[in-house]
Amino acid sequence: MTQTKTLKKLFSRKACVDRVKRYQGKVRAAVIAGQFNEVEQLLCSLETAQKQLEAVYAHR
Repeated sequence: MTQTKTLKKLFSRKACVDRVKRYQGKVRAAVIAGQFNEVEQLLCSLETAQKQLEAVYAHR
C-alpha cells in the first residue's frame, strides 16, 4: 500500500471515529435534556456513522 493510501485510510478512520463520538454525545445530551423528539433522528445518524466506521475497518 502506498503512503498516500495509508494516510488517507488513517484520516478516514479518525474522521469516522470522531463522527461516532460526536453523535454519541449528542444523543446523551438530548436524553439528559429531555429532547426525546430529537433522539430518534440522532440515533439513526449514529447508526449510519457506526456502519461507516465498520466499513472503513472492514476494508483492510
